[in-house]
Amino acid sequence: MAAVKLTASPSSRRKGWTIVAIVVGTAAVLAGLGGVFSPKTEVPAGGALAMVARAPMVIAITESGEIEAKNSMKVANDLNWAVVIRKVVPAGTLVKKGDLIIQFDCQDLTDAISTQQVTVDDADSNYTQAKENLELARKEGENNIRKSQQKLDDAVEALARYIECDGPISIKNAQGDVQVAQRDVVLAQVKLEFKLKVNKDPELNRPYSENEIKADQINVGKLQLALEKAQSQLEMLQKYEDRKQKRTLQGAIDDAKLDLEHDRVQAKTSVATAQAAERGRKRSLAKQNEVLDDLLGKQAKLTVKAAHEGLVVYMTGSNSRRNNSDIVIDVGEKINPNTLLMIVPDMATLRVRTKVYEAMIQKVKRGVKTFVRLDAKPGLTLNGQVGEVSVLPENPQWWQPDVKVFTVAIDLEKQIPDLKPGMTAQVEMVLAQLPADTLSIPVAALFSEQDKHYCWRMRDSQTEKVPVTIGQTSADRVQIVSGLSENDTVRLAQPNDKQEGQKKEPANTATP
Repeated sequence: MAAVKLTASPSSRRKGWTIVAIVVGTAAVLAGLGGVFSPKTEVPAGGALAMVARAPMVIAITESGEIEAKNSMKVANDLNWAVVIRKVVPAGTLVKKGDLIIQFDCQDLTDAISTQQVTVDDADSNYTQAKENLELARKEGENNIRKSQQKLDDAVEALARYIECDGPISIKNAQGDVQVAQRDVVLAQVKLEFKLKVNKDPELNRPYSENEIKADQINVGKLQLALEKAQSQLEMLQKYEDRKQKRTLQGAIDDAKLDLEHDRVQAKTSVATAQAAERGRKRSLAKQNEVLDDLLGKQAKLTVKAAHEGLVVYMTGSNSRRNNSDIVIDVGEKINPNTLLMIVPDMATLRVRTKVYEAMIQKVKRGVKTFVRLDAKPGLTLNGQVGEVSVLPENPQWWQPDVKVFTVAIDLEKQIPDLKPGMTAQVEMVLAQLPADTLSIPVAALFSEQDKHYCWRMRDSQTEKVPVTIGQTSADRVQIVSGLSENDTVRLAQPNDKQEGQKKEPANTATP
């Protein structure tokens, strides 16, 4: 008995499988599948033959893979300035969460923080001054409005006082002056008339002189003039001055109202201007504080601690995906901005990354059971399942542009000690498990013509061509749906026309 190991070139994965059969020994056992055995292939003397058998059949894909961490912490100089390494752990150090990984010094950042602190202090002073100016504008506006309101109140009271008191009193006083003047005129006239009457009496012999009579006449004229003046003043007061005074007082009220409205508008404008200045200074202070906080946040990046347990890997030389061979990670070394220095893979998230050709990717789904074997730990098999399947394919080799592969990530059921990123692994993805009565043959025994399949069956020392219908295919076995029967013997290579006993006409097919 011998097992058949099958290989297939990448080109055959694109254009159809080219099967190569190699006799390697006894039948293999597929470990980890509950004791499922591959069917035995009998190889009689005189040629490469196999027997059609019933047995469980595993449909699986086996690919090479590599251990990687799903999550990794990147350590880099993310600043806009060059830094100098102050402290650093050696490459390969296993750090725990919170352990110091690397510490930098950056004089440029320190200077920038000092300069920005001065800018923040200036902005804070300007903001404080703006708040005080706003408060002063409010108080000045309120004071001016209060004064204008008082002026208006006084003007209203002055008009009311004139109408109710001062105006009537002035008229009464003028009327009193007229009455006094009228009385004085009457008395003077009576006195003058008395003297004139006395002087006319012959018996009295003209006791009053002409000068005295003339003086009394002049006095009567003066008093009459005073009466006319008092009457004129009363008339003027009643007819003109009263109205004028009322108009003057009303004008004072209107002026006071206008001043009050002006002061209100002025106060509102002054406060709005002060508020705008205060808001502008506040925004400026906030912006400068943001700049300072950003610089302080960058200062915090000068000390890098492990976010999780992991293995420190320097990204220099062969470990780097770019040419970082000129970077030296050591105390005192200068590191330029935006330079990746190391990664710390999360050892709790290790998984396997592999590639699957596009011809088989449709069968690979999330949750597919997978077995992982490590080259570094022979005999050890880890259980896992498909966790992620890339959406788009990639071209692994530029000289084979038609070859497309999909990246598949395998999640392990448990982590084991000494498992490290970069380790090579063999990944076996179990797509299906056919039952124990599955009829199958080695893939080397299957041949094709156009869209039809056939086998070369040995019967009575003769070879006959038998059309077959196939089902699913594994790496080394093909399910036979019809055309062959259990214990039939088939050739693993196509016979020559000169081969003895060959039948050229296909025999009747048998139903399994």
